[in-house]
Amino acid sequence: MNEVVPHNPPAPDALMQIIDRAAKDPAFDVAKLEQLLAVKERWDAAEARKAFVVALNKFKENPPDIIKNKQVSFETSKGRTVYKHATLDQVSGVIGAALSAVGISHRWAVEQLPEGKIRVTCILTHALGHSEHVPLEAKADDSGNKNSIQGVGSTVTYLQRYTLLAASGMAVRDQDDDGAGGGHLGRAECNAGACGHHRGLRKRESLVPGRQHCDELRK
Repeated sequence: MNEVVPHNPPAPDALMQIIDRAAKDPAFDVAKLEQLLAVKERWDAAEARKAFVVALNKFKENPPDIIKNKQVSFETSKGRTVYKHATLDQVSGVIGAALSAVGISHRWAVEQLPEGKIRVTCILTHALGHSEHVPLEAKADDSGNKNSIQGVGSTVTYLQRYTLLAASGMAVRDQDDDGAGGGHLGRAECNAGACGHHRGLRKRESLVPGRQHCDELRK
């Protein structure tokens, strides 16, 4: 039997028929069968990528509304920091349900890296098998008198939120920086009106304590 491995593969049903015939023919060259199987794998991978793109576009046609559902307020030696953010359960629940409706699931992989860094990778996977990954990394959060375990947990939660938002192409409504950079960056940034407090003041007058502290830094 002298089947020729096609350069441009036929439709999947026809390709499977060729593979099925080859597998049943004891005279068929095993090396050619392996080539056919490799062609089928590439075909399936290409189709899965296409399906992922179609599904993600469908998801974005009617994107879910993610709102900031928690306010944080704390005071340090540098002054009071006030901000609102969307919690992980809010982000994951809303985005996860909308992705699932188009055949995409999400999960995270967490790694501890040298020098105390933590890497969180959000993985979106389509029902046909294609996956896309978005990694972010940061050091453990030592703010607010957290112990070492709490610091790791805080960073993991933070990175889980933002990798999922990045992977899905979503943004929180009225989103601003709720990480360490959302506090005071220093005198130069305050003078330029570029610190987190000034950015927030353009949207919410609730951050007046932050503005007062900026004024103190200018003195």
